[in-house]
Amino acid sequence: MLLLSVELTMSLLASGTKILVSFKEFMTSISSNALLTLVRRRIVQWTRRSGLAVLCLTCEALQREAEVKMYEIIMSGNIQTMFRVFQTVISRSRLGFYICSFYIFQDGGGCQRVLTGDFCGAIQLALSKMVLYSVSSY
Repeated sequence: MLLLSVELTMSLLASGTKILVSFKEFMTSISSNALLTLVRRRIVQWTRRSGLAVLCLTCEALQREAEVKMYEIIMSGNIQTMFRVFQTVISRSRLGFYICSFYIFQDGGGCQRVLTGDFCGAIQLALSKMVLYSVSSY
């Protein structure tokens, strides 16, 4: 199916009848089933962590695989970033199943921040949605 789609696209390009605007357009034209699981996993495996969010936006077929890798290990010392992660996990509970390890620490700088009730509540709600193998705080 994928090979047929690529050959058809290439022949259309050669004849000048169709021009692909972008990789995203091409990827959305491929059904999720056509892009084999093994191929999706390899693409995600070789994508840098910083590129996973972009990969999620590329096509639905790659979104799930990229989310698994993106949410597998959550680690940050930035309280605002962690709060956004908690809110995302709370609003999209399927993401909680991808989280294997969760680390939170306070940035250096000599002073410790007081955590608000909203932050602690978000931690509790997010933790209730996670299936964790490792939880650490420093």
